Amino acid sequence: MRHDKSKLIIDIFLVLFLAISVILTVYFYINIKNLTVSEAPLNLFFYWAYFLLGLTVLIAFVVGPLVGLIQNPKSAIKGVVALVVLLGVIAIAYSFSSTTPVELNIEIKNMNFALRLADTSLYSMYILGALGIIAIIAAELKELLH
Repeated sequence: MRHDKSKLIIDIFLVLFLAISVILTVYFYINIKNLTVSEAPLNLFFYWAYFLLGLTVLIAFVVGPLVGLIQNPKSAIKGVVALVVLLGVIAIAYSFSSTTPVELNIEIKNMNFALRLADTSLYSMYILGALGIIAIIAAELKELLH
């Protein structure tokens, strides 16, 4: 019974958020005149996006793990190990990154932090992609050997 009520409440909130998003999107596109939009609908649209992003981060990184920890404490160890491995991958990628700007024919102000962040993201993607391929190969080999 409790599961049904919580699912109903979540469904109501999801439909409400979807309706608000559709209304704000329509409001945004209605206010476009000569390929420009006034500041008010754009700000409202961004504030709604920030709210949804904050809510998503809160649920994904705070509420979700706490509920998972309460329901299955043993799985918390696996989560901590995965987090430590991910942080290690990011640290390795950060150590490879540089602040050397890319030479382009356009005028762009290069910021060291942005360059380092872009390099870190790329190297993290490469490392995690390679680890994913290795994991797939290892899983297939393990299945063949057993």
